[in-house]
Amino acid sequence: MSDFEEFRRTEENLFSAWALEANRIYGSQQQFVKDGVVEPERYFNSKRKTLFLLKEVHEKEGESKGWDLCEEIRNGAPWSGWRNWDVLARWTHDILAGQATDWNTLTSEVDSKVSDWLRNIALVNVKKSGGGASTDPQELWDYSQKFQDPLRAQVSLYQPDLIVYCGTGNIGWDLFKPNRGEEFRTSRNVWGHKFQIGDRPCVGVGFYHFGARYPHNFLHYGLVDAVQQIFSNETLQPNH
Repeated sequence: MSDFEEFRRTEENLFSAWALEANRIYGSQQQFVKDGVVEPERYFNSKRKTLFLLKEVHEKEGESKGWDLCEEIRNGAPWSGWRNWDVLARWTHDILAGQATDWNTLTSEVDSKVSDWLRNIALVNVKKSGGGASTDPQELWDYSQKFQDPLRAQVSLYQPDLIVYCGTGNIGWDLFKPNRGEEFRTSRNVWGHKFQIGDRPCVGVGFYHFGARYPHNFLHYGLVDAVQQIFSNETLQPNH
């Protein structure tokens, strides 16, 4: 058995146990949506293993059973119309490139590259059942508390170098207690913390959800600039 096959087996066992417990608590009528590493070979061989911690996936219309977000991305997600996933794809491209790309160049390429660029990352939704256009913050928090152990186990399995908290900074901060590490702010006031997942260093960065209603270029260069500063030798400010 290859390392990637063993990885998928471990991941599948985690999801199976999680889905059973979710069904016990919420009832079998609720979807369980798998997520995670879109394409392991690319992710684990990337120069900076990047994980986006999201809130919940949009419920798939007409689908009563669970489904797999990563599989949908690999297949081009025809059901989604990509609904802002191009934003996440652009973030991915420049984070992994280690530099900011000219906006016109980036936007002209992204339409044909969304699925390809997203194959390099891990996507983890805190809540594994589908939601609507907006998320109930209290419901999301309650879910994160009920399933904190499997959520922590899932993130740890992926061994990320960077976690971008997409509107989930409070959950990410709580998830890794008591070893939350050192808090900081970049020169442009983006919050983050440096900590350990097992024996591996990791950086968590608090940011907006990729569907936030702000100009896409502002969000893009704000995040890319922060990541560049964090992984360079520039001095970070302690968070007070």
